[in-house]
Amino acid sequence: MAGRAHLGHCLIVDDHPLFCDALEFALGTLEPECRIQRASRFADAKSLLTREQPFDLVLLDLMLPDAQGLTALAVLRAELPYARLVLISAREEEGVVRSALSCGADGFLGKSQSMTQIVENLRLIMQGQRIFPPLKQPIDPLGGAQTAIAGLSPAQLRILIALADGRLNKQIAHDLQIAEPTVKSHLSSIFKKLGVSNRTQAVLVARQLLPS
Repeated sequence: MAGRAHLGHCLIVDDHPLFCDALEFALGTLEPECRIQRASRFADAKSLLTREQPFDLVLLDLMLPDAQGLTALAVLRAELPYARLVLISAREEEGVVRSALSCGADGFLGKSQSMTQIVENLRLIMQGQRIFPPLKQPIDPLGGAQTAIAGLSPAQLRILIALADGRLNKQIAHDLQIAEPTVKSHLSSIFKKLGVSNRTQAVLVARQLLPS
């Protein structure tokens, strides 16, 4: 998408106050009129989603005390399909970056980056660019499990992550507030898209590409 986006409403989800202060400063530098809200837990972020106007940008810490791995990112991608989602992490290994791409992130900021780097990367993301650390082996856009994961719907991605976390169908249905037959139907579609035939194989794929 060309052109610079106006960010009227932003959310920072991170349990480290000093780093939240740094991110808020960076956003204020780029968009002084931006309304910025903060949450230290994923549960608080989800509560804000139900009470507030849609967010234009969400900066999400990978390691929250009440959210495992990239589950939070997948949930936010489903809830905010038009927002820019940026994963923040002290873990900057390639597997985590690839997983962020698979789960629909628009950018990845390492906590080791300088304030100058953070501001510049956020500026580029606001301009519609997807900013990630360079990968040694770029993702093949034509095929493979990585592309299959990216092709899952938000609901299917959430179910796959729950499956990888060891949740049973009944538990997944309760967590996502859907019927158990709906979970089974989604699982059939997930198996087909991933090219697997059972739960165990699907979990192996998920754990390879979506590390917690």
